[in-house]
Amino acid sequence: MKINKFYNYRKSIECRLGRTAAVCALTLGLTLALMLPAVDAPAQIIVLPNAEVPDWLAVRDDGTGPQATGIGAAFTDARTMRISWQTNVPTISIVEYATNAQFKADDTYHFSSYQENTTPESLHVATLVNLIPGETYYYRIRSIDKDLVETISSVSSLAPAVGTPLPSSVIAVSPQQGSVVDATETFSWNAVAGATSYRACLGSKIGAADIYSCVDGVATSVTIENIPTDGRDLFLRLSYQLGASWNSVDFPYKAKLLDDATTLPTLSFTAAPNPVSCGSAAKLNWSSTKAVGCAAFGGWTGVKPINGFASTGAILSQKVFTLTCSNNVGDVSKSLVIRCVNISTSSAAAYLPY
Repeated sequence: MKINKFYNYRKSIECRLGRTAAVCALTLGLTLALMLPAVDAPAQIIVLPNAEVPDWLAVRDDGTGPQATGIGAAFTDARTMRISWQTNVPTISIVEYATNAQFKADDTYHFSSYQENTTPESLHVATLVNLIPGETYYYRIRSIDKDLVETISSVSSLAPAVGTPLPSSVIAVSPQQGSVVDATETFSWNAVAGATSYRACLGSKIGAADIYSCVDGVATSVTIENIPTDGRDLFLRLSYQLGASWNSVDFPYKAKLLDDATTLPTLSFTAAPNPVSCGSAAKLNWSSTKAVGCAAFGGWTGVKPINGFASTGAILSQKVFTLTCSNNVGDVSKSLVIRCVNISTSSAAAYLPY
């Protein structure tokens, strides 16, 4: 049994396999924990000897688990899908779903969204709302009975009816606006009537593109990598071209906050050559990890990317170049003293970390 056969939607279960034990933290309020005996502690930690996978966490695919039958789905309007089915025993249920682009973007876990019902029932109805008009959706159903035996239905898809009119603007995105996004995320949006091109930008401020530069294309989805994991606010600007004009809509998101985002950033800051021949320039190189942004002071100024290089310009006398990089925890600064020497003179570089 592989780890990816555990529940992994929205990280409702985290399983870590060590050399001698598997530790699974089940947080109360999440699906499986709702079916565990009540406890006073906010979370229950179960240690499993010999790295064995327990039956009650595994997907049951031998036909002995709850059976979902009569699965049917239909769009009730351009942004709402209704899915119904029945199970042979009362179960709680989770409907996992994704747009066509999201489903095909991830080989390990295809579904970006889910809806759960924690009340055990035999007749089930799930209503998925705020969907993207004109988009094909993939979905599947997870059923869990009172013994914590789970089965998963096959994947189905539903396309909108032919001739469904397109909206006149970008009105829906997936993941839904306001969601917490991963370091790699696929964003999808509705097609716009008459649009000939689309443009997606992702930044730390409305209209900014410091995380993902604006790229034009005809697709209604984009996969963005290297999204910061420091909990910052994010803004996705989606633009669409109608004739010669462009129109834009902004959607807010939140970056995931990882444990390592609770530490100060790191900073490497170097110059070469140093010292320089009077009238010549040195090249500054820097790189920072876990930083939200950087700023320059002294012999240079302005906002700088977290990784980059720049010229000092002609050095006619000693200059100090300072770089400060920061995140939600604090900031770190380093300074370089660039010296000007005659061709016949050489001296050591001064490096002053602040």
